[in-house]
Amino acid sequence: MIYIALCICFIYSTLIFIYKIAWNKISESNELNNNDNISVVVACRNEEKNIKYLIKDVMNQNFDKDRFEMIIVNDHSEDKTLEILYKESKRWNNLHIICMNDDEIGKKNAIRKGVKFANGDVILCTDADCRMQENWIKTIQNNFSNQEIKFVAGPVKCSSENNLLNKFQSLELLSLVSSGAAAIQRNRPTICNGANLAFRKKDYNNIPLEVFNNFNTDDVALLYYFKKNYKDGILFSKSFDAIVETNSNPDIISQFHQKLRWISHSKKIRDWNSFYVGLVVFIMNLLLSTLLVLNLRCIFLDLNEIYVDLINLIIVIFIKYAIDYLFLKEVLDFFRRKDLLIYLLPFEIINAIYTVVIVPLSLVYLPQWKGRRL
Repeated sequence: MIYIALCICFIYSTLIFIYKIAWNKISESNELNNNDNISVVVACRNEEKNIKYLIKDVMNQNFDKDRFEMIIVNDHSEDKTLEILYKESKRWNNLHIICMNDDEIGKKNAIRKGVKFANGDVILCTDADCRMQENWIKTIQNNFSNQEIKFVAGPVKCSSENNLLNKFQSLELLSLVSSGAAAIQRNRPTICNGANLAFRKKDYNNIPLEVFNNFNTDDVALLYYFKKNYKDGILFSKSFDAIVETNSNPDIISQFHQKLRWISHSKKIRDWNSFYVGLVVFIMNLLLSTLLVLNLRCIFLDLNEIYVDLINLIIVIFIKYAIDYLFLKEVLDFFRRKDLLIYLLPFEIINAIYTVVIVPLSLVYLPQWKGRRL
């Protein structure tokens, strides 16, 4: 058993160490882009509590007001969102509101409709519950000073943490964002976050309709399209000014549905590198969960065998914690969230169990988003 465990630990540690090196190699763009106009496109559904804050952040950007616009596409909101949007559009000349038709539904279609009406050369996408700093547009846009760059993924973090669940969510999100950034740096993109991404409008409009209709997400599926067609044209914007903040899930149920959405979407991706990364991470979590179960069994059934299983568990936890710590220490330093490191050890154990349970469950359970089955 110990030899199998050490082999799995070695493969996992090698992957994370490679990501650590790649993360450190990501550099911030120092070039200025004074040519491209910007359209910020947002799909919005039932966001009456958040949408005004997003509009305020975008309209207060440190960017030429004549060179950017904001387009919000209302996806059949059932609360006061649309009423708020129309009020806000009267205050800002460069804010435009579009409503989806009855036969149109879903975030990816909302984004596509917004891009259709956009005048900008570069499209920035974020979510309706997000917040950003005043140099967000300028920072993301500067990455497109190189005409070969077609797609830019940006950093995302949670904005509010009221309990331990929120802190674990922050750790999970930052680990996903940073591993996605490292993969992009290695020219082997795996994931990105729709709360902060950008692309050239002309390249997006060139996506054939039959290809677009097969997209199962608005973000990762789009990333893989650009990976296939413009492999060397993808960047991660590693700048503190580029960070977008998103709300934490308020409870374990909403967190559960979000995790199910992520896994359900990833199942449909046909990419060997992404499959390998996901498999390595899952097997590592499966190993840790199995050792935890074996130790619990020994406690209740046979204490004489617990020493071997306990030693194996300690070795695996130590190796996983050590390599994750080395990687996330630098990641959390960039996001100025080194306070989260004290939660890493319990997060390792909880996340391992959570992942092993939810991955098989995703095969039979259809996730929901804002009252809709996906």
